[in-house]
Amino acid sequence: MTRHATALLLLTLAAATAAAQSPGPIPVPGLNGAPTDELAGSLRGLLLKNLPAPLYEAAPNWGHQSEGRRFQFRGRRRDVDGEVVHEPRNDGVWRRIRVDAVNPSDSLVLDIRDVQTPEPGRVEFQVFAALDVLVNFHQQRWESGLRLLDAKARAKARVKVTLDCEAATKSRTTPCSRS
Repeated sequence: MTRHATALLLLTLAAATAAAQSPGPIPVPGLNGAPTDELAGSLRGLLLKNLPAPLYEAAPNWGHQSEGRRFQFRGRRRDVDGEVVHEPRNDGVWRRIRVDAVNPSDSLVLDIRDVQTPEPGRVEFQVFAALDVLVNFHQQRWESGLRLLDAKARAKARVKVTLDCEAATKSRTTPCSRS
């Protein structure tokens, strides 16, 4: 996975540098259209291939129990005996959230925009991504083993993000030390 990420980063840098240095799209061997469009398509394919299912899942404090006390009677009528029993009881606010992608092969959008080279060896660009998601939220409120609240919510949303990125390359030559 690391080799793929490194190769992808180098390809991004090369395509972004090439796109920023020329006014029009330049042909790159192996790529048919504009370099940034081809790179965005390749990145989209990699993202679809490695997209986790679910995208996010958490259950903070879900299933929490605390020590509860109750008085337990044993026996009948005159031979009554009692003792305090300590047992775990559901307690606190329980939450569960899950975020799933909705048909990512159709709804995922990935685009590379505003490629610029402010100085040699440095490239600035924006990555835009959008995806339809389904959010499921479940919350319960417990006190001493009694459920006081049980609520569920579902939402469908289109998540959009724009990332400002910068890629820089530096090369150093070190003198050979000879003995």
